[in-house]
Amino acid sequence: MATLKAATQARVKAGDIVTFGHYPQNADGKDKTPIEWIVLKTDGKTAMLISRYALDSCYYYPTGKDVTWETCTLRRWLNGTFLETAFSPEEQKRLQTVMVTPDKNPEYDTNPGKATQDRVFLLSIAEAKKYFSTDSERVCKPTPYAEAQGAWTDNSGTCWRWLRSPGGSSNYAANVYTDGSVYHYGLYVFTIYLAVRPVVVVGLSN
Repeated sequence: MATLKAATQARVKAGDIVTFGHYPQNADGKDKTPIEWIVLKTDGKTAMLISRYALDSCYYYPTGKDVTWETCTLRRWLNGTFLETAFSPEEQKRLQTVMVTPDKNPEYDTNPGKATQDRVFLLSIAEAKKYFSTDSERVCKPTPYAEAQGAWTDNSGTCWRWLRSPGGSSNYAANVYTDGSVYHYGLYVFTIYLAVRPVVVVGLSN
């Protein structure tokens, strides 16, 4: 494992694990531990990363209101509190603002909302299946901090986590089960025990 800077010099590739930024990971939340990321793809100039572990736990929206990724509070939290906590000012300069597509739910005709411009986001259903071809590859464990914040785990220590795609209705959001399978119908947006696995696109320096 290498820092993103060192990995960049060695030509980072999909599947690599790199560190970038810091976030509490101990149960008491008093640490600032380097975040481990899995490289999903790279074009040589930027790299798309997903956290190796679920880093926190948060609802998609605090009430049962109909929402989309564009209007949910989880999006605002990721691009506000999380971003400012996880990345230094210099690191924030490397975060790319990207167009996040309003990917539809392939099983339900639920309004996905509009495209957004984000620096931190979640995978959609389509992306979760594109970048992780099997359920086992999609399995994720939370950090002790995420568990302390409410992330529920099964007996194997793996967690449920949010996807950005809408669920079977507009007050549900899709998610990934503890076994890595994608739950298209999803859960109520105000469910409190789902984990968060952020995604970023980072500029690569030579």
